[in-house]
Amino acid sequence: MLAAKIFLSGLFLKAESSPAISLALAEDAGKPRVSQGEGVTPERPSLQSLKERELALHTREQEIRKKEEELVPLKKDIEEKLGELNELQMRLTSYAKALAEREEAMKDTKMAHLVELYTAMEPGKAAAIMEKLKMETVVLILRHMKGKSAGAIISLMKPEMGAQVVEKLSQMK
Repeated sequence: MLAAKIFLSGLFLKAESSPAISLALAEDAGKPRVSQGEGVTPERPSLQSLKERELALHTREQEIRKKEEELVPLKKDIEEKLGELNELQMRLTSYAKALAEREEAMKDTKMAHLVELYTAMEPGKAAAIMEKLKMETVVLILRHMKGKSAGAIISLMKPEMGAQVVEKLSQMK
């Protein structure tokens, strides 16, 4: 019988040395062994940890609600300020428009005064003075004059200047 045990042990040792069996034994070595009577249970959170998590979530929810309540008056203030800013912007736009109209009226008044001034002058003196002014100013003044007065002044200007003035007047709309 001893011979039989030795023989079987040799076979067993021989079997463990084969590559397939060695690989299978190595894989089993890494797995935990379960003894009879022990059940394998997947890891589940305990009731205590679930209650703690629920409490933390509830606390967080209360904090968020509190912050939302704090934001309501701030939002109202911002909306009021925006309303005030919009109103101020509308008033400023209105003032700017009124100022531009007033400026234009003053410009027209000044131009009307210049037109009267140059119309009242002798055409020769008006032509001599206009020859020393900027071309844009001369054209604006003559444009607002009656044709007869403007023609008399242009006729007494130097021919080159008169030609430039007539050309500029013809290009104006």
